[in-house]
Amino acid sequence: MSTNFQEGCALSISGSAMWANITEDSGKNKLSQKYQVEITLDQESLVKLKALTQDFDILDFLNVKNKEGKFRYEKPTVRCKTNNLPPVWGPDKQPFTGYINNGSFIAARIFIKSYEMNGQKGLTAYLNEAAVLNLASDKVINSGPSEELFNVKVSHVDPATPAAFSPMSSSNDLPF
Repeated sequence: MSTNFQEGCALSISGSAMWANITEDSGKNKLSQKYQVEITLDQESLVKLKALTQDFDILDFLNVKNKEGKFRYEKPTVRCKTNNLPPVWGPDKQPFTGYINNGSFIAARIFIKSYEMNGQKGLTAYLNEAAVLNLASDKVINSGPSEELFNVKVSHVDPATPAAFSPMSSSNDLPF
C-alpha cells in the first residue's frame, strides 16, 4: 500500500546541504523567493523515502532536476522549501540564524504533498524545521587578500604599442 500524498506525509530526512537559504542571515532564495535547501540524502533517508511508495519511484518526483529534466546531482538530492522562515537549530540545539555552508550535515522535518498545476502532477517537499548537525567550515578566507594573488609574474604589455591592441592584426591564428 502506498502513502496518500494528497493528504501529505511527514518525514524526517538528513544529509549534506547545498544552497541553503533557510535562515535569517541567508534570507530567501533570490530566484524562487522561498526559503529552500537542497539535501543530498544519506542512506537512512533514502531507505525511508523509498519505503513510502510501492507503485512508483518517489525519487522520480523529488530528486532535483535540471532544465532538461535530468537529475541535477549524481546522488539523490531533494529540494525542501517553504514560504515562511522555518525554525533552524544549531549543533548546540539553540536557534541558528547564520549561514549554512555547502557540505554541512543537516536534518530536516519535511511534509511531502502532491500538487497539480497547469495539467502537470508532482510531489513537493515542504520544509517544517531543520537542525544543523555539523556545520561545514567556510572555505572563504576573510582575513585579507591571499599572498598568492601578489606573487604572480605579469608579462609586460606596452599599451603604447599599436600592434598589441590593433583590430587589424591577422586572424589566421584565431581558433575559430
